[in-house]
Amino acid sequence: MNDLPADYEINEADIDKMIRYMQLERPEDTITPEMAIERLEQMHQNFHELAHTNPELLEKWYEAVKPADEEATESDRSA
Repeated sequence: MNDLPADYEINEADIDKMIRYMQLERPEDTITPEMAIERLEQMHQNFHELAHTNPELLEKWYEAVKPADEEATESDRSA
């Protein structure tokens, strides 16, 4: 399930996506890149901990939220 390379680092595209998400989530707030980076770091830490404490739950969550085009790709691999 780990699709990210071991040397993954937060990049500008990730920050921009998180800013857009947070603006939808909290339209009354002014969202800064620093806030987005903090949220991305928190998510990374939470997923890392979950991978160690409850990998089955993490797998279920991943299956529930992965994009539809990725599902097609995985079914192509298993065929």
